[in-house]
Amino acid sequence: WVAGWLVNNTQDESSIPTGSIFVSVKYNGTNIRSGPGTTDKIVGRGHKGDQFQVIVKQGQWYKVQYENKSAYIAGWLVNEHNGKPDSSQQVSGNLKGKTIMIDAGHGGKDSGALGRGGSYEKKITLKTALSLKSQLERSGAKVLMVRKTDEYVPLSIRSFYSNASEADVFISLHYNSAPLNVAASGISSFYYHEKDKPLAASIQAGMVGSTNLIDRGTLYGDFHVLRENRKPSVLLELGFLSDAIEEQTVRSSKYQTEVSQGITQGLINYFN
Repeated sequence: WVAGWLVNNTQDESSIPTGSIFVSVKYNGTNIRSGPGTTDKIVGRGHKGDQFQVIVKQGQWYKVQYENKSAYIAGWLVNEHNGKPDSSQQVSGNLKGKTIMIDAGHGGKDSGALGRGGSYEKKITLKTALSLKSQLERSGAKVLMVRKTDEYVPLSIRSFYSNASEADVFISLHYNSAPLNVAASGISSFYYHEKDKPLAASIQAGMVGSTNLIDRGTLYGDFHVLRENRKPSVLLELGFLSDAIEEQTVRSSKYQTEVSQGITQGLINYFN
């Protein structure tokens, strides 16, 4: 017997069918590298629950699809499974005939909150917005985006876009932060106009059910994008970047899928 890490795997890459195997990351902050070795350049980091499609297994490493290109992740840091990853929750119902406007908070020169591990709120809100867009479209909704890239959009323009649109609902996405000496975590949904409280409550229930994060409740919030908005509108705080553990959680693709499903289910329940 010879230890696998002491030999090279000469198996042809074509011997493993592309798309038949996936791996799930076991730990937050897992290095994703340019090659199959611990000295190869780090090109990104995975977080617990992130799932990647395998191109081929090379020795103790997996070559995976990563951000529209290939990269490598160590086999001892992931779990392997066959077939497409299972969604944590299946959305029930649809949003056919509904138009939803998604506002990814901050952007450009406005970075928003800075996480304990260096995350920028503006980047995570955009990631969430794109994930939510896909989920809403799969549920039959038409989606309008306030921003699709890392650009600065003034608050007055955000509410103007909403008021001038055909949107049935406006959703502003944010991540929270607290002083370093304050322990805070969880998700909350804000409304300004009393008529929008049921909408916020329905989305909050959907998110809590799909993510299992602490329920901080449905709250009144005097935010410009809500106050100056004539459309049904909510502002969602999707987790605390100031909490080191929660920051890692919300950055994961698993969480992005779960919270998008929760928001979508909340909208479906609200309209029905």
